[in-house]
Amino acid sequence: MSNTVGQVIKCRAAIAWEAGKPLVHAGCAAKINPDAPLDNVCILSCGICTGLGATINVAKPKPGSSVAIFGLGAVGLAAAEGARISGKNFGVTDFINPKDHDKPVQEVSSLTI
Repeated sequence: MSNTVGQVIKCRAAIAWEAGKPLVHAGCAAKINPDAPLDNVCILSCGICTGLGATINVAKPKPGSSVAIFGLGAVGLAAAEGARISGKNFGVTDFINPKDHDKPVQEVSSLTI
């Protein structure tokens, strides 16, 4: 990226860090409705991208495989959607309340094997 007089602006992940205001490349920006509540919209810029991207690009589940998701906030729900997009039948089939178990990780393992 560069400023209006052609000086290169140092960037990392398309975001400038040596600026008085945040600078983002136009290709990494999305217009939102000005009436949208920013405290809700901000979830889309991080949680959804993180959960969806981690599932599709890192975990890469194969169709028919099991996926364990720990937590069903924005990241967890996006991970479930990423699994669906990757070919897994969508549907969260089991819920485990960690307060009901001494070792919830072992309980989850028995569901996914």
